[in-house]
Amino acid sequence: MSPPKSKIKEFGDFQTPEDVTHKILFLLKQQLHIKPNSIIEPNCGTGTFVISAAETYPQSVIYAIDINHDYIKTLKKKLTIKSISNIVKTEVANFFDLDWYHIIKALPPPVLVLGNPPWVTIAELTVLNGTHIPKKWNIYGFSGLEAKTGKSNFDVSELIIITLLDALHQQNIPGTIAMITKTTVSRKVLYFAHKNRIPLKYAGFFNLNAKQIFNAATSAGLFILQPNHASPPFSTQNNDIFCKIYSTLTLTSFIKEIGIIDGKLISHLSLYKKWQHLAKLTPKDKKNAKKTELQWRSGIKHDSSKVMVLTKKGDHFYNGFGKKVDIEDTYLYPLLKSSDIANGRISDTKKWLIVPQKKYRDDTAKIKQHAPKTWHYLQTYAETLKKRRSSVYKNQPAFAIFGVGPYTFAPYKVAISGLYKKLHFQLVTPLYGKPVVFDDTCYFLPCHSYQEAQHLFSLLNHPITQEFYQSLIFWEAKRPITKQVLEMLDLSKLAKKANKYALDF
Repeated sequence: MSPPKSKIKEFGDFQTPEDVTHKILFLLKQQLHIKPNSIIEPNCGTGTFVISAAETYPQSVIYAIDINHDYIKTLKKKLTIKSISNIVKTEVANFFDLDWYHIIKALPPPVLVLGNPPWVTIAELTVLNGTHIPKKWNIYGFSGLEAKTGKSNFDVSELIIITLLDALHQQNIPGTIAMITKTTVSRKVLYFAHKNRIPLKYAGFFNLNAKQIFNAATSAGLFILQPNHASPPFSTQNNDIFCKIYSTLTLTSFIKEIGIIDGKLISHLSLYKKWQHLAKLTPKDKKNAKKTELQWRSGIKHDSSKVMVLTKKGDHFYNGFGKKVDIEDTYLYPLLKSSDIANGRISDTKKWLIVPQKKYRDDTAKIKQHAPKTWHYLQTYAETLKKRRSSVYKNQPAFAIFGVGPYTFAPYKVAISGLYKKLHFQLVTPLYGKPVVFDDTCYFLPCHSYQEAQHLFSLLNHPITQEFYQSLIFWEAKRPITKQVLEMLDLSKLAKKANKYALDF
C-alpha cells in the first residue's frame, strides 16, 4: 500500500532512479576525481544512492540513515542481495536528532555526503503536520519585518546541506557534499557560505530535468560543494563565492559562472563584470540613494482580494463574492495587476482597489466620517479581514494594508512585474483622474511629473540597463525580479553612462 500523499511530500519522496545515481557517481569519481574514505547518505530512501556509492567506492565506509523504517528495511534487503551489507551501516533516525558535528568528526576523511534530501519547506511541513519538523530558525538573520513577510521560511534540504557544510568546515575535515536539490536552494546555500565566511574549494551545479526524472515542476540539479579546509576563513575584505553551472551531469556542459560579489548574488559573472561599475558598491552609494526620492517600491499587500478588489461592470462595482457594492470613490483607486504590467495592459482597467490608508499604521477609523458607505462595507466583511494570516496585520488598525505610503499616490510611475520572465518597464499614467496602484508582485518608481517618468522609462529600457539586470536575474526563480535586484543599479551612474553614449532622454 502506497503512503499517503502528505507523507510522500513530507519525506521528500523523490526516489532517485538508478541510472541517475550511476551518472552522478561516475561524475564524482571519473571527472572530479573525488576519493572518499567515508560516505554519508543522510536521507537514503530505498537506497539507490547507497548501492551506486558502494559499487563505485567498495573500499569506503558508508553510513545510511532515513526516518522511514520501511525504506531502511528495503535497503537492507538490497544490500544482502548484492553482498555489500558489510560496508554499509544503516540506521532509522531523524536527521535533525543527530549530532552531525560528532558523526563527521568520527569518520575517516575525506568524507563524501550524498543524497536527495526532502524538497519541502518548513511552512509546507507545518501545514502537513509533519512529524520531523526541525526547529524554526531564522538562518540568515533577517529583520523582524523581513521574517514576517516570509523570508525566514526555508527548505528542509537547505538546512540539511548547510548543517553538513558547517560541520565539515568547523571540524576542518576535507570533504565533498553532492546533493540533488532545487536550484533556489543551491543559491541560498552559497549565500550561507558567504555570510558565514566559509571558503569553498569548488562549487558546481549540474542541471537535471526534474520534470522528466521526478515529475516535479521545478528547476533542480546536482549541487556539489567542497569547503576549502586548507584555507583560513574569509577575511572581512574578501569573501566572494563562485559556482560553475552545467547543463548536464558532465564537466563538458559548462554554461556560465554565478557567484556572490560585493555581497550581491550574480546570475552571470562575465556579464556583470562588464557593467559592475554601475552597481551600488560602496556605503556612500547606498547613502546617496537613500537621499533621493528614486527608491523602488512594491505594490500593495492586502491578502483579501474578494473584499478589497472590486470589478467595475457598467456603472456598478462587484466584489469577489459576486455582490454589488455601493461605496464612495474616496478610497477607490484603479488597480493594475502583475499580468497587466507584464503584458502592457496599462491604458485601462476594470479592477479597483480599496486603499483604506495613506501610510502604514494609519488610523482607519476616519473612514467612518469621510466615507460612511465604505466604512459600512468594510465592517460587513470585518471577520473575513481578521482571518488574514500574515503577521504584518497583527496589532494594526482595522482593515490595514501593507506597502502603502505617499509614493503610492504619485501620479506617474515606472513599473515592472516581479513574476513574469520579461525585463520590460512600463510608464503608467493616471486613469479616470486617479493615480494607479499595483498589487504586491509589482515594483515601481514614483514620479511627480510625466517628464520625469518618461526619462526613467527610457533609461530603464536602455540596452545597458537590460544587460546589467540580466547579469543579476535568475529567471527560473518563482519571482525572478525583486526589489533587491532592482535596487542594485545606481541610476545616477547609469544616466551619466547613457549620456556618454550621446543618447537623448
